[in-house]
Amino acid sequence: MLLRDTMRQIQSDVPEGPGKDALLANFTTRSNAFVALNFVSKNLPKQHQADFDNLIAKATPKQLARLRTLIERSQLAGHGSLRLLEFATVLQEE
Repeated sequence: MLLRDTMRQIQSDVPEGPGKDALLANFTTRSNAFVALNFVSKNLPKQHQADFDNLIAKATPKQLARLRTLIERSQLAGHGSLRLLEFATVLQEE
């Protein structure tokens, strides 16, 4: 909810232009990374968390967006977690 509210505030309060576009892109990437890191901390075995934290830190904005979509779909479908292989595959896609 906080992420969504912040995004709405940026969209409504920041004047149109390249600065706003850059701010929205940066916030979206950081938001996607936060969702992924939160998922890792809550759902993946402790012995794998540091490795995935590093992969997330190195991920491209496109990989982070794909990963967030995968996480949200999994949660909406009622699956508590993704398989490690699915998670790792997204972070290694080009």
